[in-house]
Amino acid sequence: MALGRDWCERVRTDPDALAEHHPVVVAAAPTRDYVIFDEAFGYTAAEAFDRRAAGAESYWDAYAAYRMTRRADTEVAMGEEFDFDDDGAMRERLPRLARLYLPV
Repeated sequence: MALGRDWCERVRTDPDALAEHHPVVVAAAPTRDYVIFDEAFGYTAAEAFDRRAAGAESYWDAYAAYRMTRRADTEVAMGEEFDFDDDGAMRERLPRLARLYLPV
């Protein structure tokens, strides 16, 4: 999402497309000790909610209330599960990213 709407939509339909994004390629260079991560971005939804709610309710309170209404068996599937630590599975599912990040 932090990459913008175009990249977000593109990666939503083809996650392996990230292998074409310049910062991802640069971060994969063997001489780079760099991880693409911005902890503050993880709090964007909460901050936006809190601004919109204008103090009426905090994001975390609203989320806790929402979770109380959900049953474990009604959770939305996030797609097919596979082991992200399995290099073979990663090479099969995300071949371009695997070529960048996994050892030969």
